[in-house]
Amino acid sequence: MAEEQYKISSGIRKRGTRSARLQSAAIVRPARHVGGGDLVVRRGRSTVVGLSTLQKHMAELQQGVADGRFEIRTLAGQLVDLATLTSAPVPVAPPKPIVRPDSAANDKTFAKGVGELVPQYQDGYALTQKVDSPAITVDVVTSDGEPALDGVSDPVAERKRRRGYKKDE
Repeated sequence: MAEEQYKISSGIRKRGTRSARLQSAAIVRPARHVGGGDLVVRRGRSTVVGLSTLQKHMAELQQGVADGRFEIRTLAGQLVDLATLTSAPVPVAPPKPIVRPDSAANDKTFAKGVGELVPQYQDGYALTQKVDSPAITVDVVTSDGEPALDGVSDPVAERKRRRGYKKDE
């Protein structure tokens, strides 16, 4: 059976240990040697050790945890209590909300909207019913037989008309 693994990380630059560092007479170094150099714990890196190594240097590690120099965690990231070598239980995350994919069918219905649940209007017509509406546009035909558009002209047709081209018959 494989030995339990733990991560030892440096707590030298953490905000919570600042007051402990200021009160301590020890010199703050970026690398800490545990057990006469058996373990080297550097700032910003975790050192992975087994249970036997942790028990071998337990007294020195407990003093370092009390001073705020070390943090001992499981590989999953839970803080370990050195007195009992147990970690806090993993908190259960609340269930995430179910997000429906964006679709026109999921849109809320409103006067000019879309959707499956269509409310009735005051006149009694729903969005799915066809309602006769008056024509908004009126087709105007010029003498050439082409529809006239206000403010829009075809540059090619204008050039042909100026140059005297006749329509293909």
